[in-house]
Parts: sequence; structure tokens; C-alpha cells
Amino acid sequence: VGGEADPFSVEFCGGTHLVGSSLLEIGVLKILSESSVASGVRRIEAVTGDTAIGFLNERHGALRRIEQMLGTSDAATKIQSLQVASQALQKTVDKLQLQVAQGNASGTGGQIWDKAQSVGNFKLVMEHLPAVNAKVLRTLVDQVRDKLKTGTVVVLASSDEGKVSLCLGLTPDLTSKYNASTLIQPLAKGLGGTGGGKPDFAQAGGADPALIESAFNEFRTRLSTL
Repeated sequence: VGGEADPFSVEFCGGTHLVGSSLLEIGVLKILSESSVASGVRRIEAVTGDTAIGFLNERHGALRRIEQMLGTSDAATKIQSLQVASQALQKTVDKLQLQVAQGNASGTGGQIWDKAQSVGNFKLVMEHLPAVNAKVLRTLVDQVRDKLKTGTVVVLASSDEGKVSLCLGLTPDLTSKYNASTLIQPLAKGLGGTGGGKPDFAQAGGADPALIESAFNEFRTRLSTL
């Protein structure tokens, strides 16, 4: 870089160099990424020359195909509107799932908190709700705790596409003696997964829905001894 009388070199890295008569030999330079590799050290990855032109042509072609699929010449605006519509639909789905779970948690009618059982020193609400997402499970846990107020352990599981979502909540009066994150660990292990959380609420995932019933039974037995 510089004039013929006073050229100089600034090394940006220790690997890639250009040996030639002019920087114009680099041609097009397209930065692909920029990241941190250490304190005060950044890494820039780029392509140049014919490779850069090929990359830009490929991305342009992909954008054109996306615009054709969306039926628009403004893909960004269209995708943004689709995201808004998708979020609205998801809220509707969550609301409907919650209504179904509230009204018929185990297929026998009644509200989910009406199914509380006395287990040792606790009231236990434990339900398997197929195809309910984790957000709905969390909402139901909160509703049961708000309704029953004291002495209650809530365990809700949902299975979908071979995976298990699990939530465990405690009413506030129990958190001085018990920890939801600790209680959920063996339950999650029994479902082939792991979990954790806070003293009053914990979440876990599992890999085998077929084990839900046996894991529930083991948890019920363990809770009766506390």
C-alpha cells in the first residue's frame, strides 16, 4: 500500500497475503463474518475476486427465488408481515390449548386444580397433557398455584413427537423447605432427560413419553416420604 517511492505493509493476519503490483488485483471483497477470538482480537472472514463474485451471484439468485415464492419484490417486508401473522396464530393456538387443558385436563372433566390429591403432607396436582407446549404448561402451573395457594406441588408433563416437556411448581409456603429444581431432577432422569430452575419453579425435558406414567408413580411415592 502506498506510492512506489514509499510503500508500506500492515499485516492484518498471519496467513493470507497478496503479492502483486496493485491492490486492484484483489477485485471484489465480500466480508462474510466478524467475530471475537480473544480479548482485543477480532476475526474477519471474507472472500475475494471471482469467489466473491460467485458468492454474490448465488445470494442474489437465492433472493430472487425467495421473492418468487413470496410473490413480491420486497421480501423483507413480506417476511415481516408473515412473522406478525404467525405470532398472532401462535397466540390463538396457545389460548385454545390452555382452554382445553383447563376444562378437561385428564379427559374426565373438571378444572385441573380440582384433581389435587393428598400425598403425604402435600396437595399434588399431576397431569399428562398431550401436545401442549411449554408456555401453556407454565401458565397452568401458575394458575393451579394461585388457586390452591398453599401446600401444593404441581407437576405437568406434555409429550409431542417423541419428546417430553415437564414443569414443576411449588406454592410459596413450600420453598423455605423444598426446592423445585431439586425435586425435578430425579423426575427428569426417569424420563431420560435433565432439568432445573428456581426454588418455586423448574422445567425439564425428556426423551421417552412412554416413561411418563412410571416417572409420575415414582415421584408420587418419593413425595409421600418428604
